[in-house]
Amino acid sequence: MSALLLLLAMPTVVVAPKAEVRGKIVRLGEVARLRGFSPAAKAKAAKLTLGKAPAPGQGRLLTKAWLRVKLAEALPGVRLKLPARLEVVRGSRLVKGESLRKRVIAAARGSSASAIASMSVQRVPDMLVPTNAEVHVAFDGKVGRIAVKDGAEVIQRRQVSVRVDRMVPAWVSKEAHRRGHRLSKDDLELVELPASKVPSDAITGEDGIEGAIVRRALKPGRALRAGSLDLPAMVERGARVRMIARRGTIELTARGEALQKGRRGEQVQVRNLG
Repeated sequence: MSALLLLLAMPTVVVAPKAEVRGKIVRLGEVARLRGFSPAAKAKAAKLTLGKAPAPGQGRLLTKAWLRVKLAEALPGVRLKLPARLEVVRGSRLVKGESLRKRVIAAARGSSASAIASMSVQRVPDMLVPTNAEVHVAFDGKVGRIAVKDGAEVIQRRQVSVRVDRMVPAWVSKEAHRRGHRLSKDDLELVELPASKVPSDAITGEDGIEGAIVRRALKPGRALRAGSLDLPAMVERGARVRMIARRGTIELTARGEALQKGRRGEQVQVRNLG
């Protein structure tokens, strides 16, 4: 009778035939019930490492013989109740690719200081991640970046191609005008257009547009292009101009005469009258 009572009072480890773990390491407390231990001894035994956990959604088998040797060495004097084998499964969850795609779009919109006309984001496949993993989504101006963190370690990375068409300011004609029309201030309007619809030679500044002669027919709402207008000269031939030369903190000025007319942004030859 006393031997039976002694046996019942012994610390006992009862290992389940199948258990799910959440972390990267298999610990005894996740796969077994611990009986008859003091609180301190139970907490210590629960942290005992039984090896690496399988990949998310995968399983791993631990044999009875291996468990007996491992536990008898780490927990001498402890009674063991072991199954024929222990199947360890890593807990996982499926993150839908469409939800990740929407998070990339939200990150792109949140990082843009200007309005976005349209956005094209590639399809994102579903991802199987550990149950307790964190999924981070960011946008760096060119691509969306997805990072899966298992604790402090990044275990998966993925890049998502993103094409953003931002709105930019552009000068347009309010109405259609034929060749030869001289533009007035009332003909012009500053609007925002998708960058894809604004050509590289679009006129970005207001100076010099008023009074320009239309060289090619203009359609309303389209960005004004330098090649479509004969912009008025800002400097006429023979005009007196001031020449400025700078080097470091030194600045020299002299009077000059323009040898040719010039429009905004053009270079003209100047005679030094000093």
